[in-house]
Amino acid sequence: MTVGERLRFVRKVRGMPQHELASKVKLSANRIAQYETDYRVPRKELLQQLAMVLGVDPR
Repeated sequence: MTVGERLRFVRKVRGMPQHELASKVKLSANRIAQYETDYRVPRKELLQQLAMVLGVDPR
């Protein structure tokens, strides 16, 4: 499972729309979509922020 697939899976399990996750980490929903489709890969610092918002371990 790629980082993007994991991100999408956890976000959906939490019932959080892309725009809500994006606003919590101060990004656009489009950027979240790019991460989820593996078009882009988030930096380590952003991965930690995303993990914290989603309540999961960043590893």
